[in-house]
Amino acid sequence: MKKVFVFDLDSTLAELGKPIPRHVVSGLRKIEEAGHIVAVCSGKPTYYLCGMLRQVGLNFHVLIGENGAALQFGVDLPPEKCYRAHYDPNADRILRELRDIIQREADFQVWFQPNEVCLTPFYHTPREEAALEAIFAKYHDLIEAHLDCFKHCDSFDLTPKGVNKASGLIRLSELLSIPSDRFVAIGDGKNDYPMFRFAGASVGINVADEDAVDINFSSISQAMVYISTKML
Repeated sequence: MKKVFVFDLDSTLAELGKPIPRHVVSGLRKIEEAGHIVAVCSGKPTYYLCGMLRQVGLNFHVLIGENGAALQFGVDLPPEKCYRAHYDPNADRILRELRDIIQREADFQVWFQPNEVCLTPFYHTPREEAALEAIFAKYHDLIEAHLDCFKHCDSFDLTPKGVNKASGLIRLSELLSIPSDRFVAIGDGKNDYPMFRFAGASVGINVADEDAVDINFSSISQAMVYISTKML
């Protein structure tokens, strides 16, 4: 029976800001040739994923962006089919307010990832990181009531409550009529933990909490060998 292999992008399929290595691209094609589906689920927006995945050369593309907030089939723009997560409409207002607060109160010029739903402010130095954390602490009650926050090495992802990589995979499971036990989730960070819990099998790349995954590897190269020999 067909499986769905769901890969995180940064620090999983590729190093941050780097292309997907050729041997990993070959591994993705091998998964598809074996009759399975390859999906990419990332904090990056889907249009960013389009640029990455159109070079991979798969026949069927599944892109889930903004930690589950946006899903699309195909790498063309506009996409063949696209979907947005369902969430409390108050979250949109809170995200807009929070963006204005950050722009007003941060003592540095903040770059925001151009998302459709979520809010992703970036930082470059420990001082800028601390400045954003101080703002989040100041407005903790507002954020806690409506949003979830995932911290990365260079940014924060703020998503509406209940919108995460698991919710994105739930929608994908419904659209494809493939149950969760046929999903394999591959990732490295805490924003991947929800999809680890959803999937029938989970593969970590240097995951800090080894109990969060079924098996953990130190590199994507090792993980791809395991996938190709044990899971196809």
